[in-house]
Amino acid sequence: MGRPRGICPSVETRRKLSESKRGLKNPMYSKHPSEKTCKKISLSLTGRTLSEETIKKMSESKSDPKNPRYGKHPSAETLKKMSIAASNHPPISEETRKKLSIAHSNPSAETLKKMSIASSKAIQEGRLPTCPKGCGHWFTDRLGRKMYLRSSWELAYAKWLDYQGFTWKYQHKRFLDLDGIHHKLPDFYVEEYKSYVEIKPQYRMQEASDLKRLLVLIYNLDLLVIDETDLRVLTRT
Repeated sequence: MGRPRGICPSVETRRKLSESKRGLKNPMYSKHPSEKTCKKISLSLTGRTLSEETIKKMSESKSDPKNPRYGKHPSAETLKKMSIAASNHPPISEETRKKLSIAHSNPSAETLKKMSIASSKAIQEGRLPTCPKGCGHWFTDRLGRKMYLRSSWELAYAKWLDYQGFTWKYQHKRFLDLDGIHHKLPDFYVEEYKSYVEIKPQYRMQEASDLKRLLVLIYNLDLLVIDETDLRVLTRT
């Protein structure tokens, strides 16, 4: 007789099961369950909800660089299977669609803050480009950090900073705008300057002025604005 549904095995039992699955002498080592077994597992899990603690652990595991799946994307075959599996699910009700639409169109301040922190971290780790691929340049600095720079001007300035041996960060921090919703994201932070740096063409100087006013008046921080002329002078020296 199998284990009654709803009763979880103890920590010790789960540990032994895990060790036995990893054992080289185990006949099931490195083998995948059959389609029939997967179906039974899927049916047994239908309708069950994960606890907050379990969701948190799963999230931390996915973001851990030691995880063998860290930074990897599913193959085309896996995506196809996921699409087929999703198409077999019951349709979403109109009420659920309405709730999802409201949640996406009007996220809370806490959600926006979490999204901002997560995207900044992903940019710093080189997992998230700051603009569509093909519009910028991948760059690896002298410390081995990989990042996606949005323009050739930013790339030239990053190379110059590395050549000078400066300590710097790309898109280091987001700042909440005066409207309380949108964020401003300066291009660079240079430790030697104790200042943020924004690369802007002449025709977009008004945006740079607004950003500088925000950092100086609200956050008591300095911003150095560099245009194409300044950049040419710097990269020639």
